[in-house]
Amino acid sequence: TFLRVDAPTAVVVYDLRHALRPEQFSLKPRILRAVSYRRGYAVADGIISISQRSLDDLHELHRRTRHTPSVVAYLGADHVDGWSSAPPNDRRPMALAFGHQSNKNTDLLLAAWQALVDCGETPVHLLVLGLDEQRRADTTAEVARRHLGGRVRLAPFVSDDEFRSLFAGADVIVFPSDFEGFGLPV
Repeated sequence: TFLRVDAPTAVVVYDLRHALRPEQFSLKPRILRAVSYRRGYAVADGIISISQRSLDDLHELHRRTRHTPSVVAYLGADHVDGWSSAPPNDRRPMALAFGHQSNKNTDLLLAAWQALVDCGETPVHLLVLGLDEQRRADTTAEVARRHLGGRVRLAPFVSDDEFRSLFAGADVIVFPSDFEGFGLPV
């Protein structure tokens, strides 16, 4: 909020990727986040961070927040305990990766898959999830350029049930992200 309210106010900090990796954002989101987040920190009576890394980043980049009462409240991952761990019987070996943000490094992932092929290896089938229409179009062109069409499949976001099944049934999770404030994905 830009206004101070008549009640204690806390902000939740997920990560500061927009400040630490600005090249991954266009100008408009960077400006919007810089202005609104700075104001949020200024009016907050308390700060809740989802990881110690994010809180440390915040205190380093916005030194005045060091004087604001802060706590780390880790996002839980215990929900995965109920997921089936049995892979479907009717599928080939598969690696799973994510491509919904630039920090997921889909280009590095495809270069690695191509390097495996170039070395005579036969990498498992790779499924890249979370690609919006533009990212899917760009990545499809890169897959074609690297001649990986039979080895890489691209998909948009999938339903929760399908995600659980794919994640639990994957032989490999590939995660070449260059920045994760959450610490949760892995």
